[in-house]
Amino acid sequence: METYFSVGELSKLTNVPIQTLRYYDKMGLLKPAYIDKQNNYRYYSINQFIKIDLLKQCKLMGLSLKEIEDLLKDEITADSMIKILEQQRVVLDKKIKELEAVKSYIDFLDFRIKESTVVEKTEIFIKENEERVVKRYNCIMKNVKEVELNLRKVLLEAEKDDCMLNSELAFEASLENLKNEGKVVYTAIMLYKHAKGVDNCENVILPKGKYLTMYYDDGYKNNLKYYKKMLNYIEKNNIETIGDFNEFSILSRINSNEAEKSIIQLEIKIK
Repeated sequence: METYFSVGELSKLTNVPIQTLRYYDKMGLLKPAYIDKQNNYRYYSINQFIKIDLLKQCKLMGLSLKEIEDLLKDEITADSMIKILEQQRVVLDKKIKELEAVKSYIDFLDFRIKESTVVEKTEIFIKENEERVVKRYNCIMKNVKEVELNLRKVLLEAEKDDCMLNSELAFEASLENLKNEGKVVYTAIMLYKHAKGVDNCENVILPKGKYLTMYYDDGYKNNLKYYKKMLNYIEKNNIETIGDFNEFSILSRINSNEAEKSIIQLEIKIK
């Protein structure tokens, strides 16, 4: 006489949750061998243990339930299993690369945030930077609307190409406009990686050297006072600058009232 196991017994023996076994039943992947017509209790045979082991093995390899269902429709041969293993190897290699990129971005962001805490906020100091290659998107942005509309174009393209991973968003701001008009006018958006499909882009190098630098943590609308503080420092100390300001956005966030705030690295190259 064949031995049957209730769904609870099967769950304990195979370490598969009862809810999962019932879902397998609903999907048609693992139907009970016997159903008691009086109480509608479901029972499984000892021969079905092998199928459960196969299901667990397929899940371990990363196969979806649909892929497992298709696999079980026909007899599994050595050739069919080799084909599946080759397909899964490609899928897993891709996932590994994606996870490595995410981890690298986490490490990069962690480093940048910690770097910004080394000095007091709004303290102006000289920082030695290595050469940085960025993707530069040329545009003139004089107000919040122009900044946001141009930024959306760049970010949408960057997301398609996973460009934001290991990248940092930065703005170029005109020193001349700050001196003559007393306001911040952005002249470019920059990313460390290529954003395909974005017009008016070019690869540029932010050269190695000394940069007058300041970190601050505030909302975008308050940025002018930090630019003015940097400009006053330059003029007071007769510092000779090279080029325009670079404004790196290290970490942007919003509070419960949806007020924006960012940790910013503001810099300008000096002789």
